[in-house]
Amino acid sequence: MRASLILSAICAAGAASPIAAVGDDTTYVVEAGPASLTPWNVWPSWSNASNVSNYSNLSNATAQVAAPKLEVIVTGGQYTMSNWSSEVHVTRLFNQSTLNATQLARVAQSVEGALDGGEYTGVVVLGAGRALEALGFYLSVVVDTPENVVVASALEDGVATAWSAWSWFRGALVVDGGVIYSGAAYSPSAPGWGALGSVIAGAPRYWFTPAWPTLLAPWGSLRVNFTNFTDIVPAPAANATNSSSSMTVPVVFDGYYDPSIVSSLSTAIAGLVVVSSGNSTASDLTSSNIPVVFTSDDGATILPEDVPAGAIAGGDLSPLKAQLLLSIALSKDVKETSSLQQLFA
Repeated sequence: MRASLILSAICAAGAASPIAAVGDDTTYVVEAGPASLTPWNVWPSWSNASNVSNYSNLSNATAQVAAPKLEVIVTGGQYTMSNWSSEVHVTRLFNQSTLNATQLARVAQSVEGALDGGEYTGVVVLGAGRALEALGFYLSVVVDTPENVVVASALEDGVATAWSAWSWFRGALVVDGGVIYSGAAYSPSAPGWGALGSVIAGAPRYWFTPAWPTLLAPWGSLRVNFTNFTDIVPAPAANATNSSSSMTVPVVFDGYYDPSIVSSLSTAIAGLVVVSSGNSTASDLTSSNIPVVFTSDDGATILPEDVPAGAIAGGDLSPLKAQLLLSIALSKDVKETSSLQQLFA
């Protein structure tokens, strides 16, 4: 059993760092990945010793938080406090099934504020409806931390996941219907896509050892070339900026719009997301004034050769994720087509 697990870890070493193979009561760790990156090297500014001491050795197969304290941020949905209520602090921000850019920025601020203070070992964001995908992806992009950030539709599942040491070093997570997803990949229209594990009997069970989604990898374009994306705009400023039409990024469906109307609106919008059918488009829509991103709502991958010259291929991102990523980029004055294509690649 142990030999097979070690072999599996070595075979997977090219894909994640570190790789841990767990067998019986022992864990075998294989360091791998570009430049032998380790979690502590990736987050050099994260050095709060009190947080580290709250966790058992992560190489221990039974590692759990010894004395956890969680911040719960409520943005929607219903919940009841359980027998862990004294160990959980609840902040109620909203009660909505959809969130705008200003509200997402406020949630991200609250998450970072809770973690930066060193009092909490993780944060659970309770959401509902369409807000789950937006919260999971937005927090994945703008909050870069090894600590547990969990978006959940059910508070019990979110708390169970955020309490586990095995949830560290995975980026923001989404727990929906008892299934644990990467926040960078979760989509309610594609059940199972991006699934990492599930919550069983009140505890998370992961099918994979900790690793970053490609979008969030420390050596990837987002974290290397767009480091200011994690500089979250204060809520009042975000409100002022995003209330302006200049920050509007609408989503339109290929074949269901008049290109001349879109062109006439180019001075009133900051960018555009076009939803194509599959990975092909009959549209030749581009603009010299605003970035145009093509994406798909059926799981197809959009590559540069699939879109008109001068437009941006949205890769594997859903229309909502493409809209969020483009909005974040524009808020940081990233507007050049070449830079945006590098980001979306």
